Amino acid sequence: MTAELPTRFHLQRHRDVSGISGTGIVALGVRWPDGTASVRWLGARPSIVFWDSMADAEAVHGHAGATEIVWDQEQPSASVLGEIAAERVRQDAKFGEQNHPDGTGTVEQQKYAESARRWCQTAFGSGYGTWSDVLAEEVAEANAERDPAKLRAELVQVAAVAAAWIEAIDRRTGRQP
Repeated sequence: MTAELPTRFHLQRHRDVSGISGTGIVALGVRWPDGTASVRWLGARPSIVFWDSMADAEAVHGHAGATEIVWDQEQPSASVLGEIAAERVRQDAKFGEQNHPDGTGTVEQQKYAESARRWCQTAFGSGYGTWSDVLAEEVAEANAERDPAKLRAELVQVAAVAAAWIEAIDRRTGRQP
């Protein structure tokens, strides 16, 4: 059983009906796994309030739509990115600076990338897609690129998918950073 983690949000105020908080991001918050919430108000006189539910927090602070709750997308954890950085240090220590040819962009690699895209779309379309499918597609797309700027962009996507997969494993296994 995997424990649910807290979820971060912020309050985005579009219109200041009270004349106190101003507009923009006026508070940061956490929805706890039990459904309760804590809100940390920003500004000259910061404070923290606790609510029994998100509905209660929104009823008091939403001001009929003048303020909205915006769920903050989780970013790759510092722990995962730290592990990746440490692995790069180990690689450089073991092999030195690496400057291999890219070896990408062949017709065969481009055909394989299209096949990997179709495979991934079919797998997810039938409800059986996996992280392995997504990563294989991204690696195939990177291998299909000859242009250095496009190759770099694809490799960033490969790294992002790998980091997301690591985070999913950590959530599933309850591993704490």
